[in-house]
Formats: sequence, C-alpha cells, structure tokens
Amino acid sequence: MSRSQTSIFIGYGNSLWAAITSGKHVNMIAIASILVAIGPINGPLLQRASLVAFGKITQPVQMEIRVAQSLPDGYTGYLSGRARMPALLTPEFTKVVSAANTNEAIKVSSTGCSGECATSVRGAGFAITSETSTASFSLTQSDNTDGNYTSQEAIAVGTQAFGSRVRWSSTSPETIRTELQYKSTPPCDGDLQLRNCTMRAATVQYPVIVNGNTSTIKLTPGSTVFEDTVHEMTTVALNTMMGPTTLRGLSKALSDIYD
Repeated sequence: MSRSQTSIFIGYGNSLWAAITSGKHVNMIAIASILVAIGPINGPLLQRASLVAFGKITQPVQMEIRVAQSLPDGYTGYLSGRARMPALLTPEFTKVVSAANTNEAIKVSSTGCSGECATSVRGAGFAITSETSTASFSLTQSDNTDGNYTSQEAIAVGTQAFGSRVRWSSTSPETIRTELQYKSTPPCDGDLQLRNCTMRAATVQYPVIVNGNTSTIKLTPGSTVFEDTVHEMTTVALNTMMGPTTLRGLSKALSDIYD
C-alpha cells in the first residue's frame, strides 16, 4: 500500500465528506465511515416515525367452564335447637365466605380462553323480586296550645334512620328475604326509604369475564343481580329437624355482615 493510499484511507475515516465523495475510489473504509455517521441520525428519525398504539382484538373462542347449577343439599350450614337456628357453617362453605370477605379471585382451569374472554355462564343463584315504599318521619318538636311540648315517640325514643335485616324460615327453605330502611335526605322531616327483596333459589345466567392468563373468572364489572337472566327455579329440601341446611348458612353469613 502506497503512502498516498494510506493518506486517502485516513481521510475517509476522519471525514464523512471525503467518504461520500470518494467516487470510484470507494472502499470498505469509506462505507464503514458512512454507516457509522448515519447510525446516530437513524435512531431519532426512526423513533419519531414510530407510533405505539393499543387496540383490542376480538374473536370467538370455544370455552368450557364447570359451574354448579344448584347448591347441594345441606351445603352451607347446620341447624340446631327447636328454633332450628344455624349453629355453624359447613367447612366447605366457610372457605367460600372467607374468600368472598377477602375479595379472593375465583380460580378456573382449562377454560380454553387466552387473554380476557367475555361470556355468560349458567349457575346457581337467585330469582329476585324487590318492592320499594316510604314511611314518613318527623323529628321536629311541636308545641301544645298550653306551651308544652307534645309527646312525640320519634323524638322521645329516636328514629332508626338506617337498618337492614336478613331473614330465612324453615317453612320456606328456598327463600331468603332482605329488608332495608334508610334516610336519604338531611332534613329532620321527610320519608324513610324502605326496600324489601325476596331471593328464591334458581339457576340463572351470569355475565362474566374469564382471564386465561391468571385462570380466574369474575362477574362483569357494573353488572347487578337484577340483570341476571333466570333459567329455572330450583327446589330446596324442607328443613323439619336439626341437621344440614342448604340456604340457612348463607343467610347467617349475610346476617353476620348486614344485620
């Protein structure tokens, strides 16, 4: 290699312009110099030209989810005493109540879902009917003509502005009833809101979301029990003596929270 060629090669390495204008004298050193110079420029240009976007892709999938269509007889608790009160919950239902109180995810396996899948499943539930009404109340004292305060029971003993109750009867073992009373406005006079619901054992259709990545299932966010579709009513064995009960354990668990 001559001294002149060496000088040319050094020029290509030190000068991008010399490498670009090398013409017929172009060689690997000139090409390498051009690529090295373009590299730092290419990154920002590609970054500005790139756009990241999130999208949802939907497609039908075949899934298999095992759900009980009704509660097994005697599943939730045990009755005791002449009044047939629930003494304790069954071990299996105790686990269910504990998981519900801690908002534990419901596990499912081998569903065939990859990612998140929206569907509906048929399982044990309730057919619910609800009635609403009002009851007037007054906590404002009024005077008699003689200037003395009138005897108003609501003022003397107080008014229950909020209350809830869960009821179950052995004569109607397939039914749980709930009663709710609350005061919805701040004034001392007005109407209490009353809402009574009857829950009868049934097989219903639930809207759910299945997550195939975490193998979990949950109710569709925003859905309520009043939107479930009732498929058929189910029968519950009559409780005429002490022993296992199908729904009284559930009503006890609800009473422990809301009564």
